[in-house]
Amino acid sequence: MLQQRTIDTLEKAFKSIFKETLTIQKTDWSKIASLVQSSSLSSSYHWANRFPVMSEWINERKKTNSMAKPFAIENKKYESHIEVDTADIEDNNIGSYRILIEEMAAAVERNKDKYIFKLLKDGFTNTGYDGVPFFSDNHQITANIDGTGAKIKVSNILNPLVSIKPAWFVLDASRALKPFILQERTNPSFHALTNSDSNYLFEFDRIPFGVRWRGSFGYGAYQSIIACRDALTGANFGKAVNQLLQMKMNGNEYFGFKPTHLIVPPSLRSDAQTIIKKTALTSGDSNPNYNAVDIIVSPWLA
Repeated sequence: MLQQRTIDTLEKAFKSIFKETLTIQKTDWSKIASLVQSSSLSSSYHWANRFPVMSEWINERKKTNSMAKPFAIENKKYESHIEVDTADIEDNNIGSYRILIEEMAAAVERNKDKYIFKLLKDGFTNTGYDGVPFFSDNHQITANIDGTGAKIKVSNILNPLVSIKPAWFVLDASRALKPFILQERTNPSFHALTNSDSNYLFEFDRIPFGVRWRGSFGYGAYQSIIACRDALTGANFGKAVNQLLQMKMNGNEYFGFKPTHLIVPPSLRSDAQTIIKKTALTSGDSNPNYNAVDIIVSPWLA
């Protein structure tokens, strides 16, 4: 029978491997999503369409839009686990499990990538905070900063009538408020069923080790990203950049976005490299888009 101290020692070693591996993970979600800490079952967001603007202070402060409808994101639970055979512990054959613990840590961040980029892929049908599809040519702003006045249509789709190609995206990910929200209720925590007298160990002769994370994912600022389902060409990329540069908020104020990333599915990786990474065009002229943005190729968009 396994001694309790043996199980405790193994849990401590596995937990150390997990934490060490988790800290070195490279992610794509962190480039395009705002991380928001949550403290309850769900978190409400009241800032929709209430973006700060500086202006000269004359007499009293200008009124801003305080009537935006809040939206909530509910936290969910996620897990991953492995089981260690007690025979492997008895025979000191646990070195191979290190790989599985490292993969479990990688799976935590990979899961976040998957769900954030699923939001991106589904943004043509899923609704954002304003009740229309996140990618739409029917978004609205108002002529006045306080949410009053004439309504003006705003689009974050380039060539919205064209949907013949895989979607690609141009965005500004340099701002605090990004196109997507990753809401975190708890940090990833590593646990094991460490009681040597447990029924599970008695019945199955295995010890489960697992990770638990609570959080969720949602849409943020549609204004900071442009989607296109037309061909990915230098000309269309330039149009998408210009559309993002000219994006406005209530009061007809420019956001001042500056494109930082081009996001593509694997099928458009070569086209993206041609547009962004080649120093010269086929004509021999200098490439005006050379290194204009960083490229993200996501398998979750395939």
